[in-house]
Amino acid sequence: MRTELLEKYTESLPQPAKRPYGAVAERYLRWLKDREPSKETVEKYLKSMSSGDEPYSQGTIHKTFDILRRLFVVNGLEWPFRRHEAPVVSERDVWAPGLGTEVIKSMVDVCQGRVPSKNGQPGPDHRAYLILSTIWGLRRVEMMEISPDSLDFKNKLFFVQTVKRGRQRYHMIPDLVAPYLEEYGFSYRKSASGLSIMFNELQAMVGLTAREMGWHAIRRSLTRQLSRSGFDEAAIFTFLRWKRSNFDMAMRYATSSVVGFEGAAKELSTSDTEVDTAILAKHPFLSFWGDKKCQKEQESRGAQRSPKKRSSR
Repeated sequence: MRTELLEKYTESLPQPAKRPYGAVAERYLRWLKDREPSKETVEKYLKSMSSGDEPYSQGTIHKTFDILRRLFVVNGLEWPFRRHEAPVVSERDVWAPGLGTEVIKSMVDVCQGRVPSKNGQPGPDHRAYLILSTIWGLRRVEMMEISPDSLDFKNKLFFVQTVKRGRQRYHMIPDLVAPYLEEYGFSYRKSASGLSIMFNELQAMVGLTAREMGWHAIRRSLTRQLSRSGFDEAAIFTFLRWKRSNFDMAMRYATSSVVGFEGAAKELSTSDTEVDTAILAKHPFLSFWGDKKCQKEQESRGAQRSPKKRSSR
């Protein structure tokens, strides 16, 4: 494999994109072996992706094409395709489903122990990452970057890095799910493949056999439900961290950290606070995480962590 090509490509990427996009470029270079990067090899590689027992979707092939183009350009190689020669993805070819609300509810129920799993047992990691997905619609690449430093339980905030030129921002952590995030802690970062395996495990636990599904299916469903709940596009864009170029500079200043006598303080902008407060109040999936049984378990855990008061006698 041409390691030098891969290294130069990954160095050109923002940090959150290095692992997922680098993995795509690495697969092509491993397939390439000692052959020269060329139009012929790119065409053969893309053709191999669309054949076999489990072919890739047209959307994935198109994304791979874009990644390989950057791989060529960054390394000073002539990109041998014209604009009209890119793979065409028709509306019929795109398989981008949202996950049904009843399926999402079942996943939460299994992770909370309300209903038995049909295949395997959930752990704190399944519960924590499912919270990230159902409450804030995190992309897989955003989940990969969550670490203990991302979470501030004292101020009930956590920080999300993003790619695709989206917004990096803090989010409010609802009391209902904070204990589960704190329980897992995110001391070990999951890889892209590890997160995909975890989603497949969640599917198996609820008996869902649909192919080519992933975490983004929950994000799509959350977007649809927020729209149906009456939130406007601006609020949804802000909550789900999409970039709106018309106010990039204003948002950059509004969401910056504030430095006082005690150092830099983490805080949400007025806009982000208003959006988070409004959406969490009517969130379509947040209530899935709470019932009397779960509240009692949380209270019990809190009591175990709290020191007992001494008798006054």
